[in-house]
Amino acid sequence: MKIVGIVGSPRRGGNTETLAGAVLAGAAAAGADTETIRLTDLAIKGCQACMYCRSHEECATRDGMQDVYRAIEAADKVVIGSPVYMFQMSSQTKAFMDRLYRYLNNDFTSRVRKETVLVFAQGDPGLEAFRPYFDHVSNAYSLLGFPVVATVVGGGTNEAGGIAKDSETMGRARAAGAALAGTH
Repeated sequence: MKIVGIVGSPRRGGNTETLAGAVLAGAAAAGADTETIRLTDLAIKGCQACMYCRSHEECATRDGMQDVYRAIEAADKVVIGSPVYMFQMSSQTKAFMDRLYRYLNNDFTSRVRKETVLVFAQGDPGLEAFRPYFDHVSNAYSLLGFPVVATVVGGGTNEAGGIAKDSETMGRARAAGAALAGTH
């Protein structure tokens, strides 16, 4: 089983990357092969709404997203992580999500099905503070062909990597990864 982790934080070693890494570590401990892609390391444009993908089943924009598409298509399952910036996902994650539109058919059925764990890192210690937004994002990813089987939220710190000190959240992240690797 291959699981790709897609990290939408611009901060290397930050809380999003730390949490996504814990999910992937749990998956690896359960026997999965894992890979991490940092969106900020790639030049990815936003969707240009050209609709090329409606008739060609691929995106016309040639940029770093082509590497992400290949990794997704080679994977059995996916982990997607984003920090919460201004009450929503990062701009890197939003550009990525918009570009997943290429996986939709004209009737809005999806061309892919990749079970997904979502990861969110936030400064707010109230882990339910953004729950309606997380549910909205989960529904959107599910429509795109990435049904969300678990959402891991870590909060209460803005210190890069500080979430690693939260053993409860890190344990939830590892357990979500193990469960993702264990489902068929």
